[in-house]
Amino acid sequence: MNSSRVRGLAFATLAFAALAASANGSVLPLDHQKWRLWCDAKAEWQHDKLFLPGEFRLADLPVNRPTVGWDKLYGSGIEVTLPSTVEEHYWGKFGKRDYTEDEYYFAVDDKEVKNGNYEGVSWWWTSFKAPKDVKDKLAFIKFDGCRLRAEVFLNQQLVGYDMIAETPFECDVTGKIKPGETNTLAVRITNPGGRMEWADGGTFAWGDYRIPFSHGFGGINSGVRLELRPRVYIDNVFVMNHPDPRKITVRCEVINTTGKPVSAMLSTLIAETGDRHEARVRFSPGSGRVEFEITDPKAKLWSLDKPNLYRLRTILKYGASADEVDTNFGFRSFEVRGVGRDAQFLLNGKRIVLRSAISWGFWGINGLWPDEEMAKREIVNAKKIGLNCLNFHRCIGRPLTLNLQDKMGLLRYEEPGSGDNVLNHDAFAAKYELEKTLRMIKRDRSHPSLIMYCIHNEWGPDPNDPKLADVLEQMHKADPTRSIVTKSGIPPQGQAFYLPYEDKLRKDDGTGYSGWRDEHTVGGPGMYIDSLYEGPGSWSHKSDDKRQIVFWGEMLGAGVPDNLTPIVDFYKRTGRTGYDKDDEEEQYAAFDSFLDKRGFRKAFPTVQDMTRSIGDKQYCFWGRMLENGRISDPVDCMVVSGWESQTIENHSGLVDCHRYLKGDTDLISYYCRPVYVAIKSRNLVLETGETLTTDLHIVNEVGLHGDAELTFSVTGPSGEQLFSRKIPVKVTGGSVYGELLAPNVQTTLYNVPGYYTLHAALTQGGKRLAEGRERIFVTEAAAHPIEAHGAIRDYGGKAKSFLAERGIKLEDYWSTLGKLDYVILAGDTEGGVHGDTGRTDHTIDNTRDQVLYQTQVRNAPEDFWAVVSDIPNGHYKITLKFAELDFDRPGARVFDIAINGNTVIADLDVFKQTGGKYRALDKVVEADVTDHRIRITCPRAKAGIAMLCAFQLSGAETTISVNCQGPQYTDSQGVTWSGNWQPTDFPADVFDRVKTDGTTLIFWPNGTDLAERIFKKLASQGILQYNGEVGGGRMPWMGMWSVVREHPLLRGLPVNTALNWEYQTSGSNGFMVDGDGVEWIAAFGRDHDRNIGASLVTVPYGKGEIIVNCVGNVYGSLWRHPECSPATPVARRMLLNTIEYATREKEVAK
Repeated sequence: MNSSRVRGLAFATLAFAALAASANGSVLPLDHQKWRLWCDAKAEWQHDKLFLPGEFRLADLPVNRPTVGWDKLYGSGIEVTLPSTVEEHYWGKFGKRDYTEDEYYFAVDDKEVKNGNYEGVSWWWTSFKAPKDVKDKLAFIKFDGCRLRAEVFLNQQLVGYDMIAETPFECDVTGKIKPGETNTLAVRITNPGGRMEWADGGTFAWGDYRIPFSHGFGGINSGVRLELRPRVYIDNVFVMNHPDPRKITVRCEVINTTGKPVSAMLSTLIAETGDRHEARVRFSPGSGRVEFEITDPKAKLWSLDKPNLYRLRTILKYGASADEVDTNFGFRSFEVRGVGRDAQFLLNGKRIVLRSAISWGFWGINGLWPDEEMAKREIVNAKKIGLNCLNFHRCIGRPLTLNLQDKMGLLRYEEPGSGDNVLNHDAFAAKYELEKTLRMIKRDRSHPSLIMYCIHNEWGPDPNDPKLADVLEQMHKADPTRSIVTKSGIPPQGQAFYLPYEDKLRKDDGTGYSGWRDEHTVGGPGMYIDSLYEGPGSWSHKSDDKRQIVFWGEMLGAGVPDNLTPIVDFYKRTGRTGYDKDDEEEQYAAFDSFLDKRGFRKAFPTVQDMTRSIGDKQYCFWGRMLENGRISDPVDCMVVSGWESQTIENHSGLVDCHRYLKGDTDLISYYCRPVYVAIKSRNLVLETGETLTTDLHIVNEVGLHGDAELTFSVTGPSGEQLFSRKIPVKVTGGSVYGELLAPNVQTTLYNVPGYYTLHAALTQGGKRLAEGRERIFVTEAAAHPIEAHGAIRDYGGKAKSFLAERGIKLEDYWSTLGKLDYVILAGDTEGGVHGDTGRTDHTIDNTRDQVLYQTQVRNAPEDFWAVVSDIPNGHYKITLKFAELDFDRPGARVFDIAINGNTVIADLDVFKQTGGKYRALDKVVEADVTDHRIRITCPRAKAGIAMLCAFQLSGAETTISVNCQGPQYTDSQGVTWSGNWQPTDFPADVFDRVKTDGTTLIFWPNGTDLAERIFKKLASQGILQYNGEVGGGRMPWMGMWSVVREHPLLRGLPVNTALNWEYQTSGSNGFMVDGDGVEWIAAFGRDHDRNIGASLVTVPYGKGEIIVNCVGNVYGSLWRHPECSPATPVARRMLLNTIEYATREKEVAK
């Protein structure tokens, strides 16, 4: 049996009418017909006086007419359909310019993209025939949203004004419509600018005013309509859910314009069930509120799998007039329980762990608003990937997407965008943002898909601020059925929030505990690497905090290019314009040209083949990161950073701004299943002969429990089963969704290179309940027999020692060696002095050579060094020169000095040893050089920072004298000291060996800074053409990627693909090199850069060849450490392949 209860309450409206409600039979859509658009570029707007809602009388506002007059306006412009922006049609048509830092964070150093938006006034207009009975009713023209300022004219008369971006507002046009005649509606939109990438927060200037940031487009959303209402009408209907999912409260807000109390019959009808409830209510003049409580024990619940929707018709009858409003809703509950004990989200009484992604509110074509096709694509693809939620992040939500999420079953989290301004000291900005926030809530609060609000992302207000408490209270009163949190992320402490159905404001207790911990870990490697899972006690996005809601609000970042092909095809097929069209087409053309010019067309026949391969890298990463969160039971929400990419700055979206997928969805959806065995191996990449340690977890959202048997098996590259073990386990089940079943399963059977498949199956009573799989990639560890004669110059020792371990023992390269088949130049060729400069003109005592003590290099230990490379090995006497130029007392600067890692001077206090300031001190030490390098460093500073004025190295074959950071100087003994000394990077004769002897020169650099110097050196020798670098990745969310094609240098490694988890690197830079015979084997790109550079090349030179490999840090990865890039087995295989390739080349020549 259904039940209902009615309450009548006094009520003051928040702001205008909500879009969830619509009056049946009295609505004339105005967004379905054609509109026209014209840019009024000569209109003044920069110094306008601005007005917020409730702070003006319409009759007092200035009237800004078209600069060309109304008649000429109506004959101008282009035809458009809503939703639309100026930028959809005129991007770049008024010129393109560099972005400013207010529009784009990296504007200073990124000139690849240009801003083509239009700042200023645009006119939008359409005509409609009004109903004949309009004079008998109240009339309102309503908008779903505009950006930014909207001045509304009906028949050339100003009837409305609003500037709260992208929120609903209305214009009272009662008595201003021509009944039964054609009326012209015109909207003057002013776009003063805004952000063109993801960042929000803060304000920008519009004349004397500070405006909270929003996306910098100008236009009108769909949802423009004429509504005719009786004198007593329904303003808003809010369907409030309860902890009991089959119970709702209908809050009906009514406006009485008669000027006297009235008695009216208010009733509700649920269309699908026929249930009707009614009551007679007395309304005073102005506004009033009535609440109905309805319980339906047979109601079909709204859920993700079965998003059952109901239509509530609310009917108000007064005298002979009636008003009707339909509101879609769902019977459901979304709660937070167990805070302080075992905090969890619950949907319809069952625990739910959210899998979401952050959407910045950018859409293809117009930038701001989707059409229905795009909005549906968003939801279909989110569910296909395996997400159960999306976040309106740093932006207000879009009504169309919320409507569709209600119908299709996807949850939503919402921020207003620039929410930090609710506490802005600028009163205008604060009022603006609060109005926007409350409009958002009133508009969206009946959507069953909407589960929570957040004021702002990544800010740190005082949780005890009474102004913050007031804002939160106003939001909670507007919607007491949802969680409302102050912030998401950085820092996670300092939270203040309301839980659904609870009037208590919870906040940080001063220790960092509040009950809600939202933490951001944006950054990361951009692809899955082994260090993201280290074992049962340590993995990325693990939490042990059961007392709080654990909300990973931004999980790392992994930017990749858009799936460009369907976007380019869309614009080509439809002939449409769009703000993103130029950028997407330019990127596509650059990729297409690269495939032909650099020999990658065989590896990737089409641009889409390449972008999808790069996209798979991202999807592999996010699938495993979601798994990391799911196996940690206290985790309640994981938010991928992010959902859609933008044309500039942020490319970390799982989809592009048109909502096309970037990769194979199975790579993520596999990890989003409700139950499976999660196979977590400590390494995904091994060398043959190594042991693998694996931990077996379960993701269990279906309640499996009790004793069970887990079978773990390994299948080899040829498909044969190599290992199988049965393990008895116990599954907890219930609300425990992530659990470790079997740790430390070791296998040592990886004896041939290739892919191995790990499989796990959970059975109970012989019935298979869950299973899981994982792949391991194994490289060949052994070096093939090599008879060629080679040498190495290894400044760090890693390459030389590794090769010796594998049986390739190379002597150190020196110019006196005889003919060589190959030479490896590995590691750093670092040199010079590094640190800040200290300088004085003061006289220095205790010396005849004051110039050598009047400048010094100085810095903290980790940033202080002086290095001399490319010197003969042997015994050296080293003279170190010091003078205290800063401090007037002993003990202020005390530090150690090391030579090649060995401390030779401890607790050096120059002031104490010389007896004062500005006094020279020389220290003489000795050292043996075995790797052609002397490195002077400071391993420790007890007080102050390290410093060094000059140094001299004296060996049997050479003497080097350096005046650190000072001028060149000839001393009293006739010795010349070089100033600001920099060494020669490479042995001078090595290029002649390549040219004349046919030697293969192999560069194996430690980092891309050295790689750049290598290419510049080759260009200076006339060996190739160097046209600059692509540049390293700016930020993980902007992205970087590498692709490789088949070549002997990559034998035994994945080829004709983007670098993925097998390589465990995205690369770190690329270089635009060219020349006869220059062959690119690996290429690197980043973010939206049109340039693609080489990271592995072969270069013919004379009789020989030069190979440069800078795929990630191939040198630093020769020995395992947590941040290896690429994986150590891959770096080692590359080096062995390179030597074998050089050897085979010599054998062929012979």
